[in-house]
Amino acid sequence: RYEEEEEELDLDPGGNMWVQTLQQQQVMHRQYRDQSGAAEAWWHNAKEYMGKIL
Repeated sequence: RYEEEEEELDLDPGGNMWVQTLQQQQVMHRQYRDQSGAAEAWWHNAKEYMGKIL
């Protein structure tokens, strides 16, 4: 009986929407991580550059 209920959940359109939302969050998190990584690299290079000048 429990297996039958699981099959019904798989056909639920709301469940599909939930998966899409999860995927969107993963993409946003990846983009945020890439942007913050680029900012850290820029800051590191800027400090090295200033160190050479001063």
